[in-house]
Amino acid sequence: LFAWGIKPRISAMILGAAYIGGAYFFVRAAAGARWHWVKVGFLPVTTFATLMGIATILHWDRFNHGAVSFFAWVGLYFTTPFIVFLLWLRNRATDPGPLSHDRRVPHLVRLVIGTVGALTLLTSIVLFLQPGFMISTWPWQLTPLTARAMGALFALTGVGELGIALQSQMIGIAAIGLA
Repeated sequence: LFAWGIKPRISAMILGAAYIGGAYFFVRAAAGARWHWVKVGFLPVTTFATLMGIATILHWDRFNHGAVSFFAWVGLYFTTPFIVFLLWLRNRATDPGPLSHDRRVPHLVRLVIGTVGALTLLTSIVLFLQPGFMISTWPWQLTPLTARAMGALFALTGVGELGIALQSQMIGIAAIGLA
């Protein structure tokens, strides 16, 4: 029933874990969270959706073109990058900034998270641009499409960490660990 056949199961589970984190993020954002609490999540989502759209184009022949899920996939990944990025742009001007009772992340913690984010983003770039190399070194079987999907997922996490990761990123990472 998926837009394309994903094997082995661990790849599908990891993508599903990312979707759980994303669902939490968008529910929280829609439920009226302050903009400065959720703004850091919009650029990682834009990056992820953009890479998934590019991967879709690059591997068009691997998709189940007759399935409803394929049309949902294409609709999602060909529109989300634009919609989410425009929401981020529009809402930046409405942000009053942190309030006095907001917690601040200590500098050392930000540095560590940023370093991990940079390494994660580097992994993402290699997965996406050199899937053949990563297929030969990855701990489970990947295809060029699943390598690029994993690259998009790593970009989501890396960009999120670079932007000082949100709760939704941490939930997504925890779900990936369970997968």
